[in-house]
Amino acid sequence: YNLTNTKKISQEIQKIPMGRLGKTEDVCELVDFIINKSKFTTGQKFFVDGGMFMYWFKMEILFFQNYFNKLLIFLTL
Repeated sequence: YNLTNTKKISQEIQKIPMGRLGKTEDVCELVDFIINKSKFTTGQKFFVDGGMFMYWFKMEILFFQNYFNKLLIFLTL
């Protein structure tokens, strides 16, 4: 990202469900949790992205649901 372009930064922030860019502390909190508090966690993926992964995953599901619904309607004609 071009972090010197404030207009571009604002556009990117609007796409983030939590409404802000990530901070170093966000990653540090996850690392602290894994090292100090997590006693029974194995083989996990953690996304520290303000909800972007789930947002885009949801958009893909909605796209494919719409696509397959149209395909089913077409096939039943």
